[in-house]
Amino acid sequence: VHGDFSLVLLAPSRLSSMLQSTLGRSVINACRVALGPTLGSASRLSLARRWTSDTASGADSAKGADTPQAGDAPAGGDAAKVAELQGKLLELNDKYLRALAEMENVRMRARKDVEAARSFGIQNFARTLLDVSDNLDRAVAAVPETERGVFYEGVVMTQKQMQRAFSDNGLEQLNPVGEVFNAELHQAVFEVPDASKTAGTIAVVTRSGFRLNGRILRPAQVGVYSAAPAPASS
Repeated sequence: VHGDFSLVLLAPSRLSSMLQSTLGRSVINACRVALGPTLGSASRLSLARRWTSDTASGADSAKGADTPQAGDAPAGGDAAKVAELQGKLLELNDKYLRALAEMENVRMRARKDVEAARSFGIQNFARTLLDVSDNLDRAVAAVPETERGVFYEGVVMTQKQMQRAFSDNGLEQLNPVGEVFNAELHQAVFEVPDASKTAGTIAVVTRSGFRLNGRILRPAQVGVYSAAPAPASS
């Protein structure tokens, strides 16, 4: 009987609830009969109840391990959700990079506009003063050397002061006599036939040109040397 009881105690723990209740009562009766001479009734009952409790907890744990949880998602669903989130992440990252690029473009355009306003904000005002400068140049050139006096010196001083003011504000006067004609800087008004000069060289300047901070404000009007025409055959 003691050997049979040991086998019952070592039985597998994963038993159904029906077997647990039936065997529990059987074990209690067997404990009463088999262990009566050595154990009291309280000890026999405690031993049987401990066995039934162990088997019940083992069955419950096995059942929980075998049964899938309600919150667990299938592997396929997790993969689809991860793929969806990765797609949204790539889309948001692309929008973020585009927004940064647009902000950088706006900042560069604003910087260029500020620089242009600083450099060429006086363009219209400077253009109105060019006629005054032209008149001073004509006045200085029209006075003969024998008649140059205090009044002439005053006009020359005014001319130099205006040229200094132009230079301080980035306005440069162009007087390209002897230079090669450049259509971006010069405006050809007439030609001067001269075989001894290089064709395309500026012979005379009828009106000075001006450049404001590297930008042509007014091209210089010039006369250009050209090759002498061939003599007509008799």
